[in-house]
Amino acid sequence: MKPLLVRRERMVTLPADVLWQFVEPADTLPSWLSFVVRAGHPNGKGVGRRQRATLSWGGREVEIEQEVTLYEPAKAIAWKHVAGKTALPPDLDGISMSVTIEEMGPATRVLIAARVTPPTFGAAMKHRFVTKRRLGKAFDRALAILASVGG
Repeated sequence: MKPLLVRRERMVTLPADVLWQFVEPADTLPSWLSFVVRAGHPNGKGVGRRQRATLSWGGREVEIEQEVTLYEPAKAIAWKHVAGKTALPPDLDGISMSVTIEEMGPATRVLIAARVTPPTFGAAMKHRFVTKRRLGKAFDRALAILASVGG
């Protein structure tokens, strides 16, 4: 199946190192990413770190584990959903997310992206018509929250 990409970006007035303090720690995810109810990182630092998150997704709360796959301080962090104590729900399997931060003069460009690789044709249709819209709205809201911190 062809992956689905959801991307949103915005310029904010915070310096990259300050913005990093909001987006890097897993336990701050609920403060700016609306579908995350609770989050934390029980072990590790940088690439390979495992973090746990409870998501409000499709009208239910789901606890998932994530593994950090990219870690460049004050520049980029990415993670993928992985099976933890329980298997991932089919609609959350195959999702990876990233936040990229780039200083550009007096402002900082923030890019939030998700890559969704559906395991089946049915999942591909659900992701194309439901997940894409849900993630796009959540990313727009997240960028507005991050922008309001600096302004």
